[in-house]
Amino acid sequence: MALDIHHILPKVWCEGKKIKPNTFNSIINKTPISYKANRMIGGRAPSAYLSAIQTHKQVGLSDQGMNAILASHYIDLKTLRADDFESFFEARKETLLALVEAGNRQTH
Repeated sequence: MALDIHHILPKVWCEGKKIKPNTFNSIINKTPISYKANRMIGGRAPSAYLSAIQTHKQVGLSDQGMNAILASHYIDLKTLRADDFESFFEARKETLLALVEAGNRQTH
């Protein structure tokens, strides 16, 4: 499956919430997503698009299954499902920073 890097919280949604582009365009708000999944997300809030993806006839994922996928991308489930950009961003930033720091310790 071909993957591209896309926004987790969509650009259009972020713009509507007056989130600054240099924040929502950060790598912290991006992850590998298939073209088809990205089209299903559109400009909707996570609380809307996660349900649409999960119940799609070709997907059929439970909350537990979707949560496992999100967790594998180091995405905080609670903040994403609550459409809480600020808390989502801070949680993911801290998680990604910890991964980088752990990797850096292993190489030195």
